[in-house]
Amino acid sequence: MATALRFLFSCMMIQLLCAAGAWAGPSYWKASTSNPASDGWRDGPAVHFSLDEAQCKKKYGESWPQQCAAAALGEAGALAAGVSMTPQTEGEWRWLNSTSLRFFPKKRLAPGTSYQVNLAGLSLSPRIVLSSRTLGYATQPQAVSASSETVWIDPSARGMHAVSLPLQFIWPVKPEDVERRFRVAADNPASGLAFGQPRFVWDEDCDSVVVNLPVASLPRDDATATATLGGMDGFFLKSGLRNLQKQDARGVRASFKVPGASSIMKVKDIGIVNASDEALNHRYVMEITTSMHVRPQDLLRH
Repeated sequence: MATALRFLFSCMMIQLLCAAGAWAGPSYWKASTSNPASDGWRDGPAVHFSLDEAQCKKKYGESWPQQCAAAALGEAGALAAGVSMTPQTEGEWRWLNSTSLRFFPKKRLAPGTSYQVNLAGLSLSPRIVLSSRTLGYATQPQAVSASSETVWIDPSARGMHAVSLPLQFIWPVKPEDVERRFRVAADNPASGLAFGQPRFVWDEDCDSVVVNLPVASLPRDDATATATLGGMDGFFLKSGLRNLQKQDARGVRASFKVPGASSIMKVKDIGIVNASDEALNHRYVMEITTSMHVRPQDLLRH
């Protein structure tokens, strides 16, 4: 008897589930690509799926959250067959999670190129209705960004001063091409500021470099210099996105200040504190903080 009741209950549940599946209407979704301004050059585009709330509300009214609810679109890590790109690019599409795909290219995409992502062959639940199965994706062109420079002041008698200037590129570059087009000079030639031959320290992927600029002679007073990389536009980061800046024929310029010989040695702080000697006699101690290492006898002489 108990077995018969369990069998009957199971049949009723199956019928209810089948009926619910039959009654469920279309689930409206929309697809969008990732932002090329945040994607790295190693990555292909991602496709994100989200409920098309406007269409769901229009179709189902207040009950749209329940009516449009759908099972996971894909399984994380699984291959997503049926997605293609134009121009044709070798690689594979995989599900990042239940509602996102990413393309993993065999070779990196091309800079400044428009691609079309076609989802027509992607296998989804019959209930899923996409507002569009064709998406556009345009990679950013090559550009460079100059980070904050570091000025190295050598306190020794040799005075091996230098400036380090980091450069970041959106796409890998040919180092010899960049080094050939790089220039640096003092804004005011009469300032006395001069640089030696720059030294370039590249990372393994050739998408960033630190330019070390030896200072051949310090200016008497603080002076400004400008580094120029011709034939390339610039970009700056804002809220995690690369914003392109169109440059003129001279290319990207980065200005920085080099301290003059008259100002590299500065008294940063001076004060008098109460103290006692070994015999507990009261005394005053002057504490001086300088911008460079200096011998006490040299300080006292001045």
